[in-house]
Amino acid sequence: MTIYITADLHLFHSKVISRCNRPIDIDNHNDWIIKQMNKLVTPQDTVYHIGDFALTKNIDNINKVCNRLNGNWIHVLGNHDNEKLLSSAFIGTRHKIVSPLYKLIYNGLTIVLCHFPIESWNKKHYNSLHLFGHLHTRENFYNLTPIKNRYLVSFDSHPNHLPYRLDDLIDHRY
Repeated sequence: MTIYITADLHLFHSKVISRCNRPIDIDNHNDWIIKQMNKLVTPQDTVYHIGDFALTKNIDNINKVCNRLNGNWIHVLGNHDNEKLLSSAFIGTRHKIVSPLYKLIYNGLTIVLCHFPIESWNKKHYNSLHLFGHLHTRENFYNLTPIKNRYLVSFDSHPNHLPYRLDDLIDHRY
């Protein structure tokens, strides 16, 4: 079993395609995201999605996409997520919602997941990680001060539009 991390899939969202230079058109956007995710994620894997999953009010459409995505999904909500709507859409799927500020303990390491970048987090001074989304590929645009062990993990920040392997993020921390 592998753990993957991603954020900001923005399923059903036409404007994200041009804003983030996604190499696809709106008619094929959702299928492309599913294909990209399923390239790596197997049914036995776990995916932590850190906010902004889908921009639609159609529960059935979200549910259909969820059932096509491999893995067990744990969602930390973002600013574009509607908890009530997603909770309904996730019924009968392998998707669940957790706290907007989520602490994951992995092999004794504390990893703090939040959709937004934060300056300080639990056990920051003990080499813990903070993983976030929200900025897509525009980390420098917001003039964020680089902070040790804080990483942007959005779908658009990956050079190949793929989820990040948690073990790779841990191995490359500084």
